[in-house]
Amino acid sequence: MGRTSLDLDSLEKEKSHYVELNLEDQPGVLCLHISITALNNEGSASDIKIHNDDSLRVKEIENDFSLLKTTKAMSQVGWMQLKLHRASNLAAKDIGGQSDPFAVIELGNQRLVTPTIYKTLNPQWDKVYELPVYDIHEVLEITVFDEDKRGAPEFLGRVQIPLLSISSWERRLFQLKDKRLQAQAKGHLIMTLGVVYNPIRASLRTVNPREERVLDEAPRFRRQLLQKNVDRITNLIRSIIATGEFIQSLFTWKFRLRSAFAFTIYILLVMNFDAFMLPLILFLVLLKNYIVFMLAPNKQSQEEEELDEDDDDDDDDEKNKKGRSKTFREKLEAINNICTLVQNKMDDVASFGERIKNTFNWSVPFLSYLLMVILLLGTVVLYIVPIRYLLLAWGVNKFTKRIRKPNAIPNNELLDFLSRVPSDPEVKKRRPLKTDVVLR
Repeated sequence: MGRTSLDLDSLEKEKSHYVELNLEDQPGVLCLHISITALNNEGSASDIKIHNDDSLRVKEIENDFSLLKTTKAMSQVGWMQLKLHRASNLAAKDIGGQSDPFAVIELGNQRLVTPTIYKTLNPQWDKVYELPVYDIHEVLEITVFDEDKRGAPEFLGRVQIPLLSISSWERRLFQLKDKRLQAQAKGHLIMTLGVVYNPIRASLRTVNPREERVLDEAPRFRRQLLQKNVDRITNLIRSIIATGEFIQSLFTWKFRLRSAFAFTIYILLVMNFDAFMLPLILFLVLLKNYIVFMLAPNKQSQEEEELDEDDDDDDDDEKNKKGRSKTFREKLEAINNICTLVQNKMDDVASFGERIKNTFNWSVPFLSYLLMVILLLGTVVLYIVPIRYLLLAWGVNKFTKRIRKPNAIPNNELLDFLSRVPSDPEVKKRRPLKTDVVLR
């Protein structure tokens, strides 16, 4: 259908590149994410032994992302440096009680691979990687595999680290987790991480569409996952019902002092209501939860359920006996597709509600701070500017956006903001284990 070529010498080493190549003599474009990595020779660009660990260089990079240079290179919100020193006590996958480990480093659509260290459970990589940060809400994922020349590599362990949780330039030990990031796996990673970012660029990026992952696998149907999503939605419904019962209790005067206070507040709000009070109320809720968060930072406000291990063996096709008609297999496949759709939609609904809850629970302090600033600015603007003028400006902007920017991507700022807030399973996956320590 077509052919194209790429000069690899034109690409910078140890860095992911997005490339669009036109096909020769045929219509069409080939879109690639490509990187030249796993350089194992001495003196390569990623060799930590020759890396210039100059504090002046770091200060220059920090200056590039200072508030005074916010308007320069708006697309890149920050910069990350990863020093992958070594791994220890990995699981043995080879017959001789050893492994051939290598690590895959992923940040968004950027992907790097370390060299393979053969016949060891304690590989010493001593590699340094520097990656541009385009979204401060991305999660750094490092997966360790055992190289198998006769087949696919075998999984050894994985760790996810949100960029906002990185304490710059600390050498830390990270406990590896299993494939689903729910339980502890055998082995540790020892790394030094540092992140520099511009908070204004990061805030503006927060309310823009999130970059789609090109390497994500299509979700499969699993009965246990469907049950978990049902339980998550049930918990949200219970919370809504409990809130409704609380409001109803105010009308029934079950607790007279509480009802009298609520009635007084309601009268005052109705008599003096203005639009600026809406974001102010949400701001006060965030402020109250912030005080609770600061007084008890380790207390989890949400209920956590123990996640059952998923069984990958629930395959209805394997249970079909020989001689079953093709029509029956097609029906099973249709049922599987429907169940997968229901499972994923339930996950979306549950995640949406959990993201709203976690925004106000200070699960990601950066986002909660940002929302407080937005709500406070909204309070001031609504207090100064009449609501009719704001609605007029909003309507004119929405109706003329397609005329002014024909190629603009339709988006909803609120949904884009919420997409950066982790759901409850994501919060649990990203929570560091107790065995993670700072190495001095």
